Amino acid sequence: MNPDNEGECLCDDGTWDDNGVCSPCGYHCLTCSTENTCIECSDVSRDGEENCVCHIGTFDDGVAVCPPCDSTCYTCHGWDDYCIICAEGLVGAPICVEPIPEAQSAKIEDVPVGSAKVVHCDYKCNTCEVTANNCIDCDANRDIDNDCKCLYGFYEVYPDCVECNYKCEQCSSDSVC
Repeated sequence: MNPDNEGECLCDDGTWDDNGVCSPCGYHCLTCSTENTCIECSDVSRDGEENCVCHIGTFDDGVAVCPPCDSTCYTCHGWDDYCIICAEGLVGAPICVEPIPEAQSAKIEDVPVGSAKVVHCDYKCNTCEVTANNCIDCDANRDIDNDCKCLYGFYEVYPDCVECNYKCEQCSSDSVC
């Protein structure tokens, strides 16, 4: 502890006054009021009030600076290539890869016998009828009664519906409840 201008003892940056003892702040805090309640974050790769979480696209590996996620991940956890949400165009978190094309069928009633018309269903549909967005049934985590929009508790990260963060009952992204 160091005295201030009024003779009171103050803890140095990186520590906090724990009943007269200067205890270290958590690694994510530059300054703090308790071990894990930050006043200022340890690095610009962190933000948030008091908790100094890593930005989207980086992850917390227990050090002050948040390293970037692998290019296959939109968000990751613990390791750079352990994806929570895949980068756009990829599927299969935690190990994201390009999707395997799936056969989609369409029922076309306005096509004369002996001719063919191919309709590629919208990404939200498993099967469609007449037009690409007239879904007969939906892809995973989508509601057929709501135009194949994401189910409650999920949000859209093209082309998938991803489950909301455990802190959120409903969300519009991983970090917005």
